[in-house]
Amino acid sequence: MAYTYDDEIYSDLHKDAYGCRPGEAGFAYWDSLNPAEKQRHWDSLCATMSEGERQREEYEKEAIVRFEARLADVIACGAGNRETAIRWVFQAENDQYVFGDPDLFCYSHGLPYGYFRKVA
Repeated sequence: MAYTYDDEIYSDLHKDAYGCRPGEAGFAYWDSLNPAEKQRHWDSLCATMSEGERQREEYEKEAIVRFEARLADVIACGAGNRETAIRWVFQAENDQYVFGDPDLFCYSHGLPYGYFRKVA
C-alpha cells in the first residue's frame, strides 16, 4: 500500500479540516497510529477538509446572490449604478466596518475574499 500521509504537515491538515491544531492529545493519538491507521486518519481529514471547502463555496454563492439582490434594491432606490450602490452600502455600514475595508466587508458578509476586485 502506498502511503500519502505526511507527519510533518499533519498539524496543518488538521487545522484546514477543523480550524484548529490537533493539540497535545491529537499529536499523541497521531503518534500512536501505525502507518495504515495514519493513512485512514489522513484520508478522513482530507475528506473533512474537502467537505468544508464545498460548504464554504456554497455559502459564498448564496452570499453573492443576497448581496447582489441588495445592490439591485439600492440601485432601484436611487443609487443609479453599481459603483454608487456599493459606496452607499459601505457608507451605511461604516460604523461596523473599519474605514469601509472591502475585504473586511467580504469576510463579514460571507462573500469571497477580494470579491469587489474580481467583480468590479
